[in-house]
Parts: sequence; structure tokens; C-alpha cells
Amino acid sequence: MKKSIIILFLVIGGLLVSCKKDDSLPPSHQGSLTAFEVALSKTNNLRAEVTATFSTETSYHIAYWETANPQKVQQTNTYKATGITHKTLLFLKPNTDYTCQIITTTGVKSPLKTFKTKSIETFLPNATLLEDKFKEKIEGFLLANNRSSKHIYLMDMNGTVVWYEPVPDTPAVVNYDSRTQRFYLLTDAPGEGLFVFNSKKLKIIDLFGNIELEKEFASIPELNNREVHHECRPLPDGNIGLVTYIHQTVDLSSKGGSQTDTVTGDGFVIMTPKGEIVKTWSCFDHLNPIDYPNIAQKKIKEDWIHANSIDQDSEGNYYMTTNRDSELWKINGKTGELMYRVGENGTIKPTEKLLSHGIHCAIVQAPNEVLVIDNARNNQFTGSRALIYKVNEQMKTVSVPLEVALPKGMSSGTRSNVQFIDNQHVLFALSTQKQVLITNRSTPLEIKRTLSLPYTFYRVTYIPTIQY
Repeated sequence: MKKSIIILFLVIGGLLVSCKKDDSLPPSHQGSLTAFEVALSKTNNLRAEVTATFSTETSYHIAYWETANPQKVQQTNTYKATGITHKTLLFLKPNTDYTCQIITTTGVKSPLKTFKTKSIETFLPNATLLEDKFKEKIEGFLLANNRSSKHIYLMDMNGTVVWYEPVPDTPAVVNYDSRTQRFYLLTDAPGEGLFVFNSKKLKIIDLFGNIELEKEFASIPELNNREVHHECRPLPDGNIGLVTYIHQTVDLSSKGGSQTDTVTGDGFVIMTPKGEIVKTWSCFDHLNPIDYPNIAQKKIKEDWIHANSIDQDSEGNYYMTTNRDSELWKINGKTGELMYRVGENGTIKPTEKLLSHGIHCAIVQAPNEVLVIDNARNNQFTGSRALIYKVNEQMKTVSVPLEVALPKGMSSGTRSNVQFIDNQHVLFALSTQKQVLITNRSTPLEIKRTLSLPYTFYRVTYIPTIQY
């Protein structure tokens, strides 16, 4: 009997120890999520706000999908949180039912939650897919801005708007930096007239609309007598290239003008992400307006060069496109020397058939190798073209290793851009046509997709992927 009692006490003691040991363990992963809610954003029709509460530190991501299309799942990055946490779901289609779920790194899944986005048609209508010959799906986004509605936005590759951000101070130009996942904007531009891209402010915002930098150009001493226009390009070295008008008094009496005429030329400044100017450059230090026969004409002296883009190569040199004479310029990043000008009246001249007639949007492929769009406004043989100008500085020659020409009549005389989608395809954004085309890069040319936008744009930029 005594022995039985002793054994019983030992068993009970063991159980008590065991229970105490279990109680000392942290709650299981399954029990770490104690609350989970999702609701459409009150300020944005294409964002959903997820609120979750974790009792212990938990690593997780959020999976979400169109309720009617469950096999196509989107997901966020992996987060780590304890307590109450708030996350925003992006890249949602308008007027669509969605389902979402929290999934921990251990594989534990939360209950399903649903929400529905709202329409944005009244202020940001989708593009219209006019033609599509692709059998495979193209991933990525198309970035554009609508000045009249004061928005920047992203479309999927079929033209459906999946992200937008209001910009009350009117977005004139927008670029995207894939390294930082930030948008770079020129804002506060006039709505009409010759200088519709003259902007008063630079803004940098993130995917959630948070302002990372807001810089008034009037507050920057280095920009005295300069006006920023057409470009705010994030550069490979981490800085920002800004194209600027420069106003200079010039004696044009020998050209039929006055002794105190004002000539508006171009240059650029380089700004750090914190808004500090670290470099300035002016065309007046390298070119003389007097050398231009028609410089006294009003429309020319008021916009002598009309630069519209800037980019940088891996060696730190800069490239600009200038639309007045349809030239591509290279500027030494250390000395500021104007190293060459590719164009009909430049220091290096392509063959006649490969001259640009209106030029925009330099995109450096390699040192001395630059992709541009030839607007083809005076070209009698083709429409707008994607051209790569490859310069041999020693020989002072230029070749064109790539020419992708649209059919005659398919051109955009102003604005616009071209960009490689991949090794096989080219994106054409034809501003005045209000169209975005994707073509092959081989001969014969084939237009594989055509999107029609509801308004005139400046550029439409392809972004392969965004992860948040």
C-alpha cells in the first residue's frame, strides 16, 4: 500500500513538472496571430490596409489574389512583427474582389479575409488594349503621369491601372529608380505655352506616397538664373540629373538683334538625394550662340538648344539629347568637356538615313553606346525609330548597331520614349499618338501589342518588377 502511494506521488509529481515545463514554453506559432483584419484604404481605391496582432515575434508574409482567380497569387515581402502591425497591399485592380491571408514562415495560415476595390474610371481610366499577339504573359508595370488629373500611376502590361498616387502640385515628369523603389517627379509646371515642362519643385516619393524629399528650386542658390525642365533622372551613382534652362545676355547685333538680347540655352545640375547640388554645367561654356545663323529669331533665342534628357555611363560621363538640332551630346563627368555631338550639324555625323529628326530620352547601354528615340518628325521613309548610337571617339565615327523603325506614318513628333522590354522586344511610347507599342527587335518588324491611352502623355516607362 505504502509503495503504491509512493508511486502515485511520483507520477503526480512528474506530471506537475511536465506541466510546468510546458507552461514555460512560448506560445506556439499557430497561436501567435491573435487578430487579423483587412479593409480598403479610406484614401486610395486601389490599396488595402491589413492590421494584424502577434503575441510573439513572428515572421510572415501576406498572400492575396483576385477571388475569382485564386491560382494567381501575389505576395508581399517577409515581415517580422510583435504586437499590432499595419501593412498596405498594393497593385490591385479596380472594382475587383480580393481574398488575402497571412502565412508565417513556419507555414501556419490565417483564416481568409476578403475586400473589394473601387472604381477609378472617373479620374484615371484604363488604357484600351487594341492589339495583342503575345502568347506568353509579360510581367511588369507601365509608369505614366496624368497632368490634368494630377496623378502618377502604374498600369499592368494590359493597360489596367493597378497603382496610383495623387500629386496635387501637378506632375510634369516622373521617373522611377528600381534600386530604391522611389518615384522622382518634377512638379508645378505651367499648363500651356512654350515652357510647359518648366518646374518649380522636385519630389521623391515611395510606393506608399510618403514624401522622401521635397525641394523648391527657388530656394537653391546654384539654380539662380536656371529653370529645371524635362528631366529628373536617377543616375547610376545615386545622384539625380536635372536638365536646366539657362538665360544669358548675348550681343546679337551682328545677327540683326540687339546688344543685350537674352538667349535661353541649356545645361544640367547634379543633385544628391538630400537635395544638395554637387555639379553644374552650361552649354554657354562650350558653344557660342553667335555661330548659329538664325539665333536672333524669337523662337530660337528663347529655346536655343531644347535639351530634354540626361543619363550617365559607368565611367561617370553624361549624355544629353537636344531636340533643336536633334543631337546626342557626351559631357566629360570630371572636366565638363563637351566631348562630342552626334547629329547632322554635330561633330560626329551619322549617315543621312540614320540621322534623328527630333530626339528624346537617352538611355545609356554602355560607354559611348546610347539608346534614343528618333521622333522622325521629318523622316519621309519611316515612322519613329529606336536607335542605338555607338560612337568611336578615336575615329570620330558613329555606327548604329540597332535600328527598329515603325511604319511610315506611325510617328510622334514630340515627347515620347523607347525602352527595351527584354532581349527580344522594344517598347515605344508615342506621345502624340497616345499609344504604347511593343514590337520585336528583329526584321521584319512586328507590332505585338498596342495600347491606347485616353490622353497625351510625356513618357511611359517599363518597370520589370516591384517587390514590397
